[in-house]
Amino acid sequence: MPIRVALGIVIVVLGLWPGFIRAGSLDELMTAQPGFRPLQGEVEVSADTMTRVIDLFGFRKDAGVDDSIGDYSGGHIKGGLALTRRLWVEGAIWKRGIKTPYDSGESIALQGAAQFQLTLAKGNFPALALRVSGWRDHAKEALKGSPTTISAMGVSLTADRVKVEGPSDRQGQLDLIATWATPQNHSFSWFGGGGVSDVTFNNLYATIRGCEYVVGSSSTNNLNGRLVSGDNGQCDVIDFDINRDDNAFPGPKLDIAYSSTYFQTGFNYQWFNEVWRTRVGYRFMTLDRDVDAAVARTGKMVYDTNHFVTGELGYRPFSRIGFFVRGQMMRNQFVGDVPLAYNRFSAHKFNDPYGILSVGIMGGW
Repeated sequence: MPIRVALGIVIVVLGLWPGFIRAGSLDELMTAQPGFRPLQGEVEVSADTMTRVIDLFGFRKDAGVDDSIGDYSGGHIKGGLALTRRLWVEGAIWKRGIKTPYDSGESIALQGAAQFQLTLAKGNFPALALRVSGWRDHAKEALKGSPTTISAMGVSLTADRVKVEGPSDRQGQLDLIATWATPQNHSFSWFGGGGVSDVTFNNLYATIRGCEYVVGSSSTNNLNGRLVSGDNGQCDVIDFDINRDDNAFPGPKLDIAYSSTYFQTGFNYQWFNEVWRTRVGYRFMTLDRDVDAAVARTGKMVYDTNHFVTGELGYRPFSRIGFFVRGQMMRNQFVGDVPLAYNRFSAHKFNDPYGILSVGIMGGW
């Protein structure tokens, strides 16, 4: 049946997920000494953006449709509090998306972390801290609304659109941080750590000639097809369930949901006085994902590393209120920072560098 073949192949169009992206986790700015007394802390509110006008280094490649394609917009609230001299906690919420010609989808990201300072700096020996953190990206849905030709076994059909319902990911992470500080308000930090990650989604839908079918979910290795909406007089009414445990196309969990482990290391430099604060940091990440074997079988390049560079300049004209501008650059777009955006069918989209500019206000107490 042509519709049955098309439903199996429609998953190929899932290289559509840059529509729901969050900004980087900013781990490259971690320090073992946040610098706040007990029950003191800091909150920042920021607008995050990337447009052709502010893409000074040419990291954003134009899609050739119009000047706004590839624009990034959103914002976040991030704050931290010193519970004791050694215990620091923080949290953040991010909302954003990237504009593409036809796709849609916005995401919410939540982050939380707790950090305990194990030792005090003494001579050449740094202050050491252990940090436990977690974060989650979630989108209500991701939609590719442009016509997409799908074919297999001599059959070609056009899917009007495909939709992923409820894509999300969860990460847990552990880092060790070492910080060397000087009396002149300079500090240098090194960090290293790793974590685990899981990507899931609820259902995958395909619309063909006005008929919407559910194809499958991340809770099963089976490929199934069932008409969920449309005129029964015009739609092929099908209901099938094909076990795919033999690792044939499309593979376990449709090669969209998967688990992974990752490791990261990096360093940063910070300087501050009563009015100014400067921070610059670098982070390298490498990943081991169980979906990458499927990516390699398609002949696509596997992108399992990323480099992040972040710079920040802060100015505090008032005792408790300040302003900042921050830029973050990534070698392979959001590899590692947005796991739900990477799968067998979208892997080829992560070859390009990207950058985010954040401008905001910070307050301390």
